Amino acid sequence: MKLRSNLLPLLAFLIFTPIAKAQMCPCEFGKDSTIKPLRYEIGINGYTYNEQLINFSWNRSYFQKNYIPGIKIKRHFDHFSARLGFDYTEAKYELETSGVMYWNKNIGSNYSKTLKLGIEKTVLNNAFQIFVAADLVLLSSNYSGITEGWGDIAPYYKFPYNFKLNALGISPSLGIKYRPIERISISLETSLSILYWQTKGNQSPYRNESSTALVVNPIGLLSLNYHLFR
Repeated sequence: MKLRSNLLPLLAFLIFTPIAKAQMCPCEFGKDSTIKPLRYEIGINGYTYNEQLINFSWNRSYFQKNYIPGIKIKRHFDHFSARLGFDYTEAKYELETSGVMYWNKNIGSNYSKTLKLGIEKTVLNNAFQIFVAADLVLLSSNYSGITEGWGDIAPYYKFPYNFKLNALGISPSLGIKYRPIERISISLETSLSILYWQTKGNQSPYRNESSTALVVNPIGLLSLNYHLFR
């Protein structure tokens, strides 16, 4: 999956970020200035819907739902927040492509571990809060299964594969947070990930390769958060 030419969402993020006002972090609640803000936040990610880095003979985007909880920890300062997150995902897939002169089918499973470290900035601070963020992303995925097919210059084949994919990049995000009460909030983030990735392992009949990709994360995370420590 190569770097896409349509970067309008990323450009919108880069334009929107500078208008952020210098205000307190997203740990304020209410209008009472005598109450100190809550400085720490622990979130449990309950659902994601993200594009996957599949480098098979697959010419369309592949999105994966995930319900395995992840975790995100934030430290709120006066004008920005530092954040650290970890997510684990796993799924089974069946991908098939065909044309006049070729056919390919991949059946398998994958699991991924993603570590993110970044900063966050609130641009609207009320019960509903809007924030932007940028994360450094470290991704490690394993894929295994059976690939089979045939082509105009290749006879029928059927091989097992097992390979590892590593990726490193950056991920700008746009999020919204709702705080029904002081210490509880719900967050929803959407993001892009610009990643350099490479594969290593047994991928017959594919070869190890590397490239750059723009990955779309419609629901980068949906989390329930608890705020603590003034």
